Amino acid sequence: MIEKQIKSPRGTVYYWTNTLTSPQKMAIVFCHGLTADHTLFDKQVEYLSAHFKLITWDYPLHRKYRSFQDFSFANVNKELLAILEQEHIENRFSGTIRRWLHCPILYF
Repeated sequence: MIEKQIKSPRGTVYYWTNTLTSPQKMAIVFCHGLTADHTLFDKQVEYLSAHFKLITWDYPLHRKYRSFQDFSFANVNKELLAILEQEHIENRFSGTIRRWLHCPILYF
């Protein structure tokens, strides 16, 4: 995975993606919970990176993304949309892992 970043008025957004290009402009986007960071999905990335365009990122106020102004979930969504725009992604599957379920969940 390649570390990338974009600037926003609220701070610098860090994310990681592989070099695979999707002709359908589709990606699997992994979103961690409040007590984790992008490394939560290392095993999934290892398994899927040869087959799919992947994006992982740190939510605002997590890991590298500590300085974030005006936190709200609406602004978090704006940051994710900016990542998708920069990567030219129009369709996505969003994945997360809920520790209490111990299984991955995909949102379409």
